[in-house]
Amino acid sequence: MKRTTYRPLSVFVVEDVQASTRKQTKKNNAKKWNSRFSPLQVGKAWFYYELQRIALVILKQGYETASMRKELGLKKGKNKKKLEFKAHCVDSWVLANSSVGGHTQPDNTRIIELVPLQVYRRQLHRFQAKKGGGRPRYGGTLSAGLKRGGIARHLKYGLCYIGGWSEKPTKKEPNRKQISLHDLATGKRLTQNANLGDIKFLAYNSWRIS
Repeated sequence: MKRTTYRPLSVFVVEDVQASTRKQTKKNNAKKWNSRFSPLQVGKAWFYYELQRIALVILKQGYETASMRKELGLKKGKNKKKLEFKAHCVDSWVLANSSVGGHTQPDNTRIIELVPLQVYRRQLHRFQAKKGGGRPRYGGTLSAGLKRGGIARHLKYGLCYIGGWSEKPTKKEPNRKQISLHDLATGKRLTQNANLGDIKFLAYNSWRIS
């Protein structure tokens, strides 16, 4: 079955970026070095090859993208730290519109940020000892048997992701463990005291979407 059955794509429009890997000087002879090996050239050649196996590939130069953007009166943001359309997506929209046509302004400027979840894989305990000299356990990729960061459903908090865990034994349950749950979009902790019996694990996950 062709890949376009799942994603009905007919054309890819790509800005053919080019960059020198080392600035040429009399000492380093970078021109000769760059002609023999360029990670950018090797990577994009493979990328274009894979795209051509799916659909037509149209290459545009950087100055062509800039010209089309100016014709439409669109501005490109220079501050990449800002989570805004003009800083990250305006050139992609211009390239897509050059093939599809029919638009003079973007009708949807909403962006989605993928944030990697931070997991302390190798840390065994907290660096700072608590009163009495003991160091509470900390880190790892499992929380009471559940994959940390995994998407779960809780009876009270609904969809969330798995955080850390702690041992909270009682007389009835000497091995009781409770888990922290976090909001899928913001990462805000919802609770530190979720019981395993109230959680249904749904899927593995390493990101949150905001």
